[in-house]
Amino acid sequence: MKSLHLIVAALLASTLLISCGTHADSRQPTVSQQDAYDLSWGLTPRKARGNPKMRYQYNSRAEQASAP
Repeated sequence: MKSLHLIVAALLASTLLISCGTHADSRQPTVSQQDAYDLSWGLTPRKARGNPKMRYQYNSRAEQASAP
């Protein structure tokens, strides 16, 4: 039974070491890294869509006219 525990512990340790060592750079890539990945994978370059448009129009005259 001890050998089985040692084998399982060795497998878990090797899995943790492999998974911790390889994902550091690809977890949160920068935009330029994402673009480089896209090009290396054969995808078309992404197009910028611009900033989100948040428009809030405040008309003080309309508020004053509706006030009693």
